[in-house]
Amino acid sequence: MLEMIDYAVTGYEPLADVRLVVFPEFGHAAPIFSTAIELLEHLAVPIPNRHTDRYVHKAKKHNIYIQGSSPEFVGE
Repeated sequence: MLEMIDYAVTGYEPLADVRLVVFPEFGHAAPIFSTAIELLEHLAVPIPNRHTDRYVHKAKKHNIYIQGSSPEFVGE
């Protein structure tokens, strides 16, 4: 996904500035579970984490916003 961000930003550079990169729902992981509860149990992760930190770094590098969708657990 990080490589795709680089390609989108640099590939569009001659035409205009990229300000937002958007990934589809479950672009990071295919929903292979039959219920939302199972998705949360198996795919949810605490936020922030080492993966989201990499997106923050990439967004700052390119001066863009990144929108993605994935199950997340925000808690204690």
